[in-house]
Amino acid sequence: MVFPGDILAAGTRLGRFVLSNGSNVCGHDVEIGDYSVLLGRAWLGGDVRIGRDVLLGACAVVHPRKHVGDGATVGIGSVVIRSVAERTTVFGNPAKVIARSNP
Repeated sequence: MVFPGDILAAGTRLGRFVLSNGSNVCGHDVEIGDYSVLLGRAWLGGDVRIGRDVLLGACAVVHPRKHVGDGATVGIGSVVIRSVAERTTVFGNPAKVIARSNP
Protein backbone atom coordinates (compact mmCIF):
# COMPACT_ATOMS: atom_id res chain seq x y z
CA MET A 1 0.00 0.00 0.00
CA VAL A 2 1.29 3.40 -0.95
CA PHE A 3 -0.48 6.26 0.81
CA PRO A 4 -1.15 9.82 -0.43
CA GLY A 5 1.82 12.14 -0.45
CA ASP A 6 4.40 9.38 -0.96
CA ILE A 7 7.06 10.09 -3.58
CA LEU A 8 8.67 7.15 -5.36
CA ALA A 9 11.46 8.19 -7.71
CA ALA A 10 12.53 6.35 -10.86
CA GLY A 11 13.69 2.78 -10.36
CA THR A 12 12.06 2.31 -6.94
CA ARG A 13 11.06 -1.33 -6.35
CA LEU A 14 8.61 -2.43 -3.67
CA GLY A 15 8.36 -6.00 -2.40
CA ARG A 16 5.15 -7.80 -1.53
CA PHE A 17 2.94 -6.45 1.27
CA VAL A 18 4.97 -3.25 1.81
CA LEU A 19 3.21 -0.46 3.72
CA SER A 20 4.35 3.09 2.98
CA ASN A 21 2.31 5.11 5.45
CA GLY A 22 2.15 8.59 3.90
CA SER A 23 4.51 11.43 2.97
CA ASN A 24 7.55 9.17 2.56
CA VAL A 25 10.20 10.00 -0.03
CA CYS A 26 12.13 7.26 -1.84
CA GLY A 27 15.06 8.42 -3.96
CA HIS A 28 16.10 6.79 -7.23
CA ASP A 29 16.72 3.04 -7.35
CA VAL A 30 15.48 2.33 -3.81
CA GLU A 31 14.55 -1.28 -3.07
CA ILE A 32 12.18 -2.19 -0.23
CA GLY A 33 11.84 -5.84 0.75
CA ASP A 34 8.69 -7.86 1.43
CA TYR A 35 6.61 -7.12 4.57
CA SER A 36 8.45 -3.89 5.41
CA VAL A 37 6.74 -0.83 6.91
CA LEU A 38 7.71 2.82 6.44
CA LEU A 39 5.92 5.05 8.90
CA GLY A 40 5.18 8.63 7.82
CA ARG A 41 7.69 11.18 6.55
CA ALA A 42 10.65 8.83 6.17
CA TRP A 43 13.31 9.87 3.63
CA LEU A 44 15.39 7.30 1.75
CA GLY A 45 18.30 8.56 -0.32
CA GLY A 46 19.16 7.16 -3.72
CA ASP A 47 20.25 3.53 -4.12
CA VAL A 48 19.10 2.51 -0.60
CA ARG A 49 18.29 -1.14 0.14
CA ILE A 50 15.69 -1.91 2.80
CA GLY A 51 15.55 -5.61 3.65
CA ARG A 52 12.61 -7.89 4.35
CA ASP A 53 10.42 -7.33 7.45
CA VAL A 54 11.97 -3.94 8.35
CA LEU A 55 10.26 -1.25 10.42
CA LEU A 56 11.37 2.28 9.54
CA GLY A 57 10.10 4.79 12.11
CA ALA A 58 8.39 8.09 11.33
CA CYS A 59 10.71 10.87 10.14
CA ALA A 60 13.68 8.48 9.82
CA VAL A 61 16.33 9.33 7.21
CA VAL A 62 18.55 6.80 5.42
CA HIS A 63 21.65 8.19 3.69
CA PRO A 64 22.19 7.25 0.01
CA ARG A 65 23.75 3.85 -0.77
CA LYS A 66 23.11 2.42 2.71
CA HIS A 67 21.48 -0.92 3.51
CA VAL A 68 19.04 -1.80 6.31
CA GLY A 69 19.15 -5.56 6.88
CA ASP A 70 16.28 -8.02 7.20
CA GLY A 71 14.26 -7.74 10.40
CA ALA A 72 15.89 -4.47 11.48
CA THR A 73 14.14 -1.56 13.19
CA VAL A 74 15.07 2.10 12.68
CA GLY A 75 13.67 4.30 15.44
CA ILE A 76 11.56 7.42 15.03
CA GLY A 77 13.57 10.40 13.76
CA SER A 78 16.79 8.41 13.38
CA VAL A 79 19.44 9.35 10.82
CA VAL A 80 21.13 6.30 9.29
CA ILE A 81 24.62 7.16 8.04
CA ARG A 82 25.99 3.60 8.23
CA SER A 83 24.37 0.38 7.01
CA VAL A 84 22.28 -1.47 9.62
CA ALA A 85 22.84 -5.21 10.18
CA GLU A 86 20.04 -7.79 10.14
CA ARG A 87 17.83 -8.02 13.26
CA THR A 88 19.33 -4.85 14.73
CA THR A 89 17.52 -1.91 16.29
CA VAL A 90 19.06 1.53 15.84
CA PHE A 91 18.02 4.92 17.20
CA GLY A 92 19.29 8.48 17.25
CA ASN A 93 21.14 11.06 15.17
CA PRO A 94 23.38 9.53 14.03
CA ALA A 95 21.65 6.16 14.48
CA LYS A 96 23.39 3.89 16.98
CA VAL A 97 22.75 0.24 17.80
CA ILE A 98 20.54 -0.17 20.88
CA ALA A 99 19.59 -3.85 20.51
CA ARG A 100 20.30 -7.02 18.53
CA SER A 101 18.16 -10.13 18.35
CA ASN A 102 19.15 -13.68 17.54
CA PRO A 103 17.71 -15.55 14.57
